[in-house]
Amino acid sequence: AWIALDARAFAGHWGSGSLTREDIVALLQRPDFDPEGLWFAEIDGKLVGQAIARYNTRGPKVRGIPLGRIDDVAVLPAYRGRGIGRALVLAAMGYLWRRGCRIIELTVDAENVHARRLYEALGFIEVGQLHWYRYALG
Repeated sequence: AWIALDARAFAGHWGSGSLTREDIVALLQRPDFDPEGLWFAEIDGKLVGQAIARYNTRGPKVRGIPLGRIDDVAVLPAYRGRGIGRALVLAAMGYLWRRGCRIIELTVDAENVHARRLYEALGFIEVGQLHWYRYALG
């Protein structure tokens, strides 16, 4: 269900539909993974959203304070606009705050206007842009 949610929620975005079982196993084995930092939203028994929060006390720091990261915030298209994404991000922010993180980073596709508006409404500010390049061999 997690792989299907990821594929449908990120359809049309960079890297869409690329989550595999191997990716999930690798995530669960990362030193910065904590199961308490993983959320799924469910409505009537159906998985409709997800978010992951990560931090590493031995990893990057800002003025000695662990840097938090929110990844893979996703909501199925039919369930968007109901506050699910907002609730997931707020849960992730609270989790990171309780673990001592005072700066949180995330990335979002530039064309994902709705997600960008959500993050800005929650107080996130754009600090830079990444440019991804791809070359197909064959």
